[in-house]
Amino acid sequence: MILTGDTIIKVIADEFGVTKEAIRGPRRTENVADVRQYCYYAFDLLWGRVTQGAIAHYFNKDHTTVLYGIRAAVRKLEANPGHKRRLNACIEALGGHERGRCSCGEAILALPANDRTSLELSR
Repeated sequence: MILTGDTIIKVIADEFGVTKEAIRGPRRTENVADVRQYCYYAFDLLWGRVTQGAIAHYFNKDHTTVLYGIRAAVRKLEANPGHKRRLNACIEALGGHERGRCSCGEAILALPANDRTSLELSR
């Protein structure tokens, strides 16, 4: 399967009940903004060799917006275990986790290989 930006957005949008158009659009409501930040995070994780500038271009945003969004997503996911579990399921469905760090320097969210229901932040 070729992992396109539209595929990543569709899987995450469907999981969180937001439209793809809202994620790529200018809406700044909390739910849409949170899911958009989760998408930035997923792009950075799943397309690890792509720059944040390229992710920003895809979303028609500034690269600093993407950098902030990735860091904010990590904080929000730590504070909301339900969202963390749901996003991890999306990332698994999109090809799984690569252990390590995303380009923003934050630790990535990882599912231990022996326990798919347990979520913990890997360091």
